[in-house]
Amino acid sequence: MTVLDYERRFHDLFLFAPQFVTTEQQIIDRLRDGLRQELRQGLVALRFESSRELIEAAQALEACMSEG
Repeated sequence: MTVLDYERRFHDLFLFAPQFVTTEQQIIDRLRDGLRQELRQGLVALRFESSRELIEAAQALEACMSEG
């Protein structure tokens, strides 16, 4: 599953259970924790101000990994 696919699925599920992620930091943590292991490992030490920043970083990392 690509990062874009994962983001869409996360958003769909979020609409049904918003009580589980009530702050932006919780959204960021849950999004990051659900990424594929190789992406999560590359992003875990970084701090993101928004879920959009996390997704963009994950997509950039995914693109770099697919080039190699």
